[in-house]
Amino acid sequence: MTTEKDVLKILGPPSRVVPLKKRTVFYYLLEHDYRVGLNLVLYIQTDTKVRYDRAVFFFDEQGILENHAFSQEKIVEDEDEDSSS
Repeated sequence: MTTEKDVLKILGPPSRVVPLKKRTVFYYLLEHDYRVGLNLVLYIQTDTKVRYDRAVFFFDEQGILENHAFSQEKIVEDEDEDSSS
């Protein structure tokens, strides 16, 4: 049995807590952005890639985990990023 305290201990504070009638929802959002820029006197070029990872946990009135969901997108790295590492 997983509780609110267990989730908080493992993941830390959620990005948002949503109180519902007889439930509490913890919403976690991780945002990662990758920026590359070139700044010349007359020309500016930027490329920004933003990636999100989400998890949502639903707890009952006693703080027991009832359900959860998480993002399942597979993030594919670009060739440019792979070659720079």
